[in-house]
Amino acid sequence: MKRLLLVLLVSGTAILAAGRPPVASADCVHHRYFYYEYPGGPQCGYAWVFCEAPTHQVGCQTPYYTYVAGCICP
Repeated sequence: MKRLLLVLLVSGTAILAAGRPPVASADCVHHRYFYYEYPGGPQCGYAWVFCEAPTHQVGCQTPYYTYVAGCICP
């Protein structure tokens, strides 16, 4: 039971972290991409495109994505 709780806690933390820019960067996020395995499929990666810092890519990069415009600044 403790192991299941730990797995759920780690999974929940990873899901919440996917929605936020990396804390190491103090730069503004210019736009974001959320990548999917196939159209309508599960998310398999994302990319944060910063105004001045290098792009932060996690997971896969596929031709199936959602583009989210907008500035997020710390």
